[in-house]
Amino acid sequence: MKIYQIAGGAFVFACALLIGITTVAGTRSILSTVSAAVTKPSVVTKEQAPLSGPPPTRRFEEFELSKEKEYVNEFDPTGIYSMDNEKVPNAFADIQFIDITTREYRSENGKFTNTPVIPNGSIHTTKEIRFTKIAVGEREIAFETETVNGISYKFVGQFPRSSEAVTCESCEYPADLRGRLIKIKNGKVIAELDADFYLHNC
Repeated sequence: MKIYQIAGGAFVFACALLIGITTVAGTRSILSTVSAAVTKPSVVTKEQAPLSGPPPTRRFEEFELSKEKEYVNEFDPTGIYSMDNEKVPNAFADIQFIDITTREYRSENGKFTNTPVIPNGSIHTTKEIRFTKIAVGEREIAFETETVNGISYKFVGQFPRSSEAVTCESCEYPADLRGRLIKIKNGKVIAELDADFYLHNC
């Protein structure tokens, strides 16, 4: 009886040992598979499809080219603007006109061309007072001038979109440039004006 009991116990122990070894081997196999997947991302990278299409630099050049073409049709504020002398207060009566340049126009062999330039300009009184700062946006402009004989100017305004043509003689023409003009003397504001400027056609 004891022999059968010992044999039976040995059989149970052997089965348990076999199951344990199988479980450990299976676990190691799973862990090694997971580990390989985690530690070898290069395999995934190699299987990725290569990027298609032209290089980014080419795309950028094409974009710049299209922007340049579109720029030709954009609004251009280049011109000479003056105020209606009859409505200008004495503090601004010495201003003859404002000169704004954002493009350079040329005519060669009957061909007209224009080239964008860095915006610049000046206010003309008895002297030319040049812009020291200028910002031109979509129909918006702001500038500051240098100081001449203690006097300088600041302006923030916009170019209203053209409305229907005015045909009657007594009708008032809409301003081509409208904004707030500030006159400064020795660092202090001495006059302000809601100014209307009109573009010279000649």
